Amino acid sequence: MVKAVVFDMDGIMFDTENLTTGLWKKASEKLGCADATPYKGEFMGMNSVYHKKYFLKKFGAGFPYDEFIRCADEFTSEHIAKHGVPVKPGLFQLLEFLKQSGFLIAAALFICNTAKRCGWTEIIQLPFAAPKEGLHR
Repeated sequence: MVKAVVFDMDGIMFDTENLTTGLWKKASEKLGCADATPYKGEFMGMNSVYHKKYFLKKFGAGFPYDEFIRCADEFTSEHIAKHGVPVKPGLFQLLEFLKQSGFLIAAALFICNTAKRCGWTEIIQLPFAAPKEGLHR
């Protein structure tokens, strides 16, 4: 019998893929480098080591990867500060259903950049207690 549900945050709880796509395009334009967004399906979910190798192989050794990531992270942090973290449709309803049904709920934060930007450094306390600041429904 299932007693608990653990969610990954990036892409499951938060719509970080769409956010990232727009802001990476903006970073590419600012730096005058190749736009990686058409290839996002090839590298989404990679850890940072493979991510960097992918970019340098795809766009060449001259691609300003570290500067690009810093720029994109800056744009992302600014966006989240102004607009909050984009939440996947139905997330709060699902979490409430699971809570009402007696499930323990946790979010895996150990690889989540969104969690860092939200100031979350530990797994959400069980049972579910949603942080209210920085999120929008």
